[in-house]
Amino acid sequence: MIKIKPDAIIDDYQRSIINAIEPFTIGNTYVVSRGHASPESQLTTIKDFAIRHNCLYPEFEDGNLYDQNIIIINGLAKTCFLWQRTWSKLLNIGIIINPPVAAEVLFTYMKDKVDHKGDLIKPSPHILSNPIDFSAKIDGIPSLKGVVSMLKRAQTAGIGIRFIKPEPANGCVHIDLVEKK
Repeated sequence: MIKIKPDAIIDDYQRSIINAIEPFTIGNTYVVSRGHASPESQLTTIKDFAIRHNCLYPEFEDGNLYDQNIIIINGLAKTCFLWQRTWSKLLNIGIIINPPVAAEVLFTYMKDKVDHKGDLIKPSPHILSNPIDFSAKIDGIPSLKGVVSMLKRAQTAGIGIRFIKPEPANGCVHIDLVEKK
């Protein structure tokens, strides 16, 4: 069985994929935690993670996507979004999360043994396309590998899953869907 969290924004195509995945869940309960997002909801997600990890910078303002200010990083003045330092710090400490709008990474961010400091990162795929996040739990018990395994079985059977990305720090398994026909 697949339950969808009440605050998850799911469109008809995503719902059809969830329905197609459901036969692979027989005997267990899985939870869809996220579908589409708005830039504002992505900003809220960033704030929630920052509070949990004690890295919310003072200039961060709820709902303020586009205002900027000047900050000093390594002795250099830089014009940044009010949320950009907070988001960059999350990447720096290993919390992988996309920005609400395209933004430059301000701090060291190691991914695949490459430092992405200075790179421009696109907004969340939850804003740009049609992914689905599943909680990393089965029947309420943590099982990242179990969720991945179930989704791989569905993908192998031809369900419209383009790729599967476990996100242990976020407590979920992210899937991108094939393009809607």
